[in-house]
Amino acid sequence: MTRAETRALLRAAAVLVLISAVRFGVESRRGVPLFESDSASVLPALSEAVAEATAEQERRSKPLGPSERLDPNTASEVDLDRLPGVGAATALAIVRERTLNGGFRSLDELLRVRGIGPSTLERIRPHLEVTVIPRRLPRRAPARGGASTGITRPVDINRADSVSLLNLPGIGPSLAGRILAYRRLHGPFERVEQLVNVRGIGPATMAKLDGHVTVRR
Repeated sequence: MTRAETRALLRAAAVLVLISAVRFGVESRRGVPLFESDSASVLPALSEAVAEATAEQERRSKPLGPSERLDPNTASEVDLDRLPGVGAATALAIVRERTLNGGFRSLDELLRVRGIGPSTLERIRPHLEVTVIPRRLPRRAPARGGASTGITRPVDINRADSVSLLNLPGIGPSLAGRILAYRRLHGPFERVEQLVNVRGIGPATMAKLDGHVTVRR
């Protein structure tokens, strides 16, 4: 996302929050219920998302310091976007690759990320170091017997309400509200892997969600 698009998005979100707050005050005095069952928790989360988006854009535009090093196995998508020659799409691709395939045991393994070729790797190598060696764990098989998650089929994260999201493993009320707020602020998810952009969702949570969520067209 370009800076102009981000600024336009922030302005639109701020207007939405203001209008919602005004309408809430007016309709509350009339005794008319305004929000859907899960919307009361979404408005504060949406306001929080606007503030987070502003801070995120500021951090993305901040260049790395001379001695600052990032670990591609733990750095956030926002910090990876600060690498020279690495934009938002490639930063997201790095996070997606490490989430799906277990991380990078050396910097050379970054070459398997779409958007990173030999020249880009050499450009960013001085700013990277692998300090956390990922463990190659087998993918978890669906639980048989025992405790049930209450999920009979994958949940479409673009259509799910807060109740459906709360049935997902690793998702509590706070994360459910952030997912709904992110969806309203940024639009529908194009891929399940975009959940890592929601604050509080990292590789461990994504592993728990594996097989339980989907994005339907």
